[in-house]
Amino acid sequence: MIDETIQKSNFQIKNFKLLIAGYINVNVIDGSAFFLSGLVGMCAAIPTISTTLVTANPVRKTEVLDEILHYPNVHVLDPYIDTRIQSLDFAPNGDSMSRSTYAKIIGNEFLNGDYTALLIRDTETGYELVKNFPDIANKVSVYITGITSLDAKPDQILRSQIHEIAESGAKVVSQTPTMAKSIASLNVGVELHEIFVLPPHVPDAHGSFDEVYHFDERPFRLAYTGKFFKAWNADKILAAYKSVKATENPGLTFEVAGDQFRNDPSDPYFVNNVRYLLNSSDSLLWHGRVTREVSRSIIQRSHIGISWRAPELDNSSELSTKILEYGAMGRPSILNRNKLHEDLLGADYPLFANTTTEFKALLANLGNMANEVEIAARRCYELSKSHWYSQVLPLFMEHLGNTPDSKLNDFFAPISSVSIDQIPTHLLTQKAQASINGLWVSFKIDADSESTVAELATIAKFQTDTWKHLSNQRKFMNDHSDESTYKTKPGAFQSNARRPIANSVMPDQDSVLKRLELAEQTNYELTEELRQLREKIDVLKGIRKRLETSRFGKYPLKVARGVKKRLM
Repeated sequence: MIDETIQKSNFQIKNFKLLIAGYINVNVIDGSAFFLSGLVGMCAAIPTISTTLVTANPVRKTEVLDEILHYPNVHVLDPYIDTRIQSLDFAPNGDSMSRSTYAKIIGNEFLNGDYTALLIRDTETGYELVKNFPDIANKVSVYITGITSLDAKPDQILRSQIHEIAESGAKVVSQTPTMAKSIASLNVGVELHEIFVLPPHVPDAHGSFDEVYHFDERPFRLAYTGKFFKAWNADKILAAYKSVKATENPGLTFEVAGDQFRNDPSDPYFVNNVRYLLNSSDSLLWHGRVTREVSRSIIQRSHIGISWRAPELDNSSELSTKILEYGAMGRPSILNRNKLHEDLLGADYPLFANTTTEFKALLANLGNMANEVEIAARRCYELSKSHWYSQVLPLFMEHLGNTPDSKLNDFFAPISSVSIDQIPTHLLTQKAQASINGLWVSFKIDADSESTVAELATIAKFQTDTWKHLSNQRKFMNDHSDESTYKTKPGAFQSNARRPIANSVMPDQDSVLKRLELAEQTNYELTEELRQLREKIDVLKGIRKRLETSRFGKYPLKVARGVKKRLM
């Protein structure tokens, strides 16, 4: 329902409908999967951008999607259970589908859903889509994948696919300017100025560097959140920590999150060694599989993050999002010294390490490097700024075609950041009309209007602030509800198939105030209940841990559930 306050205040509202897809398994905790959820989350923070994410696999687990499920303007479309898609001849089944089938589903959804734009992260899927749906190609953006190293030259198949995408009229997207140059150099029909760079993006910092950074005279808390692959130096990182803690820096602690292991043909014992180190190292807490929110809380508790990788990744064409995520929270990363990192952070960045010896030396000397750690943290924070959602979203929306018409408006700004302070003083008291189109709120001077620019700007800011609060409130309620729509057991994910996305998500102002009052009361009542539940959960965790190694054998969980009922 369109907000009556906005209707009465000469606002015109137009939603922007965006379809996002990627041939990525969102059940796997991986940077590519988090790219999709992060992109959706960045857009979902704007109430007049409605986003649908089409998954390539049936959704079995929701840790990756957790950060977007609470937004009313987000629809996660699981083709494996969606009733309309399952009625089609090419409906998928099992645990995966071909890229060709995925492209057909995406194209069909775009045509039936009245979308404004479509972004696909996957070169081959993008190629299949523009080949089968040429009429929508001019509304399609394809995020190029398959170019993993700046040294490697793409094969002829990939070059041909990029060429067909460019020739179709679809837009070409890359992650970094360097990758864009590599694509343009392939002579595949796309010039450098035609390639849109969609950089890694992370939530905005919650304050200035001095507000988010916590100085410690003896930094000792390490954090690693990511995958356990050979090229990610997982075994070397853990072995170095175990060795340095035992012999040189006993004060070190380490929090680790992740559960994605990959066997390596060059080292048949790699996974076993990593698991052993995770479970046997002193003062190391391995959280396993966690949501992005929990991952960020781990980072916040740390002094230093670790993004040290094998030398073969030094020429990677991509910038690790982890560096930016750590940086936005005022935390530095231990990194490889390579050209990309030196260009971004300076050749004198104090936490570079390329060899195991250098990495161990850093860990051993951290207690005497408080100033160096702060310098590194500040540089990582500054680097992250241009990758914050608030900076990337306007560029992304303009690329998709959501742009304000400056010729028809006297002032415009992203609705997420509009404020009276931004508006020229001479406009504030003038009567005007306002329009909201996707990301943008625009003001046009109109003497016949009943509202001033200042009043309209205040209403727009109130609406977006309320949207954020209610979305966070909804997430809070979902996180602590026994009846969650999204289950993690196989086959139990319920996407509210074909649930409509509201034509307008601007709430009525009186209704908002009542809901805020109710939310405050609910929060007050839940606080005590949550405290009691956490105490019970701590007890249950202890019981479960003991039962897993007790005489109950293969039945400990059944016993634990019985104990839980008695406790409740």
